[in-house]
Amino acid sequence: MQHSPLYAGVDVGGTKTLMILAEQDGTILSEWRVASDAQTDPETFFGGILDELRREVAKQGRDVSALRGIGLGLPGVIGPAGILTHAPAFPWQETPVADILGQRFDGAVYLDNDVNVAALGEQWQGAAQGVRDFLMVTVGTGIGGALYLDGRIYRGAGAAAGEIGYSVIAPPAALLSHNGTAPPAAVASGDVFGQFEQIASGTGIGRLAREHLTRCDRSAVDASLIAQLAGGAPEAVNARHVLAAAAQGDAEALELLRLPLDYMAIGIANAVSLLNPAMVVIGGGVADSGELYVAAVRERIAALTPIATDVVAARLGNRAGAIGALAGVIPNRV
Repeated sequence: MQHSPLYAGVDVGGTKTLMILAEQDGTILSEWRVASDAQTDPETFFGGILDELRREVAKQGRDVSALRGIGLGLPGVIGPAGILTHAPAFPWQETPVADILGQRFDGAVYLDNDVNVAALGEQWQGAAQGVRDFLMVTVGTGIGGALYLDGRIYRGAGAAAGEIGYSVIAPPAALLSHNGTAPPAAVASGDVFGQFEQIASGTGIGRLAREHLTRCDRSAVDASLIAQLAGGAPEAVNARHVLAAAAQGDAEALELLRLPLDYMAIGIANAVSLLNPAMVVIGGGVADSGELYVAAVRERIAALTPIATDVVAARLGNRAGAIGALAGVIPNRV
């Protein structure tokens, strides 16, 4: 019996790696997660991924030679030579991923930034199916972006296009106060690059909430729904608690979200005015919290630019990267 070739999509994260094994027509045979040991050397790390995939191929009753291609989404910048740089989750410098894999695997290899592959996944099977021009924004620990323009990923001269987290929303001096309140710690420290994500990311939302609660007296903390959701410990508060409280209409949480939402809308509105995408897909852990977040960003964007766009939530969740990596490596995919 003749079997079709197999292909794998891999989304590499700093703590977990998601793997998908599929037929050439995209039929998924299995998907699973393994721990990412960010402290190991690159040869051992990527060799471990290959070993894991080969074991799964064998579990499917297939010869390892059936694995014809592997797509990987990686948390950093991937240059045309397959060299990984700017990967803060890993203690590596310039890592020749393509060469490392090529020494151990003779099939096709597709490498790309993790947000780029998430965009490919959403375009193939998610919220952007059939859309030829869209912006993908992921909001979680940081803020990532990808540009899918004229039917393909746009990477830029240095393969770093889409890094919306570096957007400058206001001159640094203007960030030193907001409505007379003390500046967020990340801004007051003088950090320049990434000022947008320092405020608008999930990390930024959690930081703003913790700073706010430390300025409150004990009775206000005890009455805070945000703190209650964190078990009564202000130091344990994160974006998830703020968003959960906001979903219940909590005034404190809604006020804390106002600045991050304003920043997010400004950053995206600028990109919309520049690129005129048909759609903006917002994903990541913060956007997955519910319709309230995406609806609030959508409303603000409409007030900031006359360029119309459809602002939607991503559909594939944390599977988008692996599905997109799979889409990138399957040949002649329709």
